[in-house]
Amino acid sequence: MNLRQILLGIAISLGLTLATVSHAQSPWWRWWLAPDTTAPTTPSGLSVSAVTPTTLTLSWSAATDDVGVTGYRVYVNGTLLLSSSSTSVQITDLTPAFTRSFTVSAFDAARNVSAPSAPLSVTTPALLARAPAPVPAPVPAPVPAPVL
Repeated sequence: MNLRQILLGIAISLGLTLATVSHAQSPWWRWWLAPDTTAPTTPSGLSVSAVTPTTLTLSWSAATDDVGVTGYRVYVNGTLLLSSSSTSVQITDLTPAFTRSFTVSAFDAARNVSAPSAPLSVTTPALLARAPAPVPAPVPAPVPAPVL
């Protein structure tokens, strides 16, 4: 008796129909047998919008994968900043008037990681200098009443 016959006997004793068992033999159900070793494609088209002195929105085109992209890793100056499942993220708490380089890589459920995207250099604007508070006009000293 081979393993297939044993498993078929167990399946039938558990009440599974022959249709269910035959579907389990389909190549579609065998995806878990072969490990996923293919990395997603490299994200492309990095762009920024809504740039302020301390925030910006970074967007890119979706990567593709033979099984599916799970998420993206966003790097600033080569250091991991955050992970996201979206192709657009808002980045906050930035230093005004500072240049930084962003890259993005994609990853899948099997932990395969794409090559990093082409870097995008972004300089946030400086904070606007605030005008000094207006100085109130001096109040004239009270004039003493004439003495009669």
